Amino acid sequence: MANKVFQMKEGINYSLYINKYIYSSGDIIEMTLNKYNVSNQEKKFRYNTSQYYDFIIKKDEQVIWRWSEGKYFLQSLQFKLLEPGQDYSAQEVWEIPDDLNSGVYKVEGINLAFPQVKLEVSIKVNN
Repeated sequence: MANKVFQMKEGINYSLYINKYIYSSGDIIEMTLNKYNVSNQEKKFRYNTSQYYDFIIKKDEQVIWRWSEGKYFLQSLQFKLLEPGQDYSAQEVWEIPDDLNSGVYKVEGINLAFPQVKLEVSIKVNN
């Protein structure tokens, strides 16, 4: 069963999709962050770097994993256009490590365009 959340903002439907609710060590979390232009106008997104999104996994506000950590991004203004009916998706995966404590975690998907949009869902880990 999928785990997802939606947010509508200025004619854009943002969604964060996680492949399930409960995980164990060795399981793969599949994360998809999507933005879909439901308006009848072209939408322009401005990014301060070549990084368009990020995924973060937290436990009690402590960052456990961040997709962008250790990656390098071009430090220049970037623009992305979405025509009416067009969407953009970012997908990443993370394997639950054996030493991760059991408990409830937050998975955040962040669209880094200005202004940022952050979506989050909770997952449970049974290790």
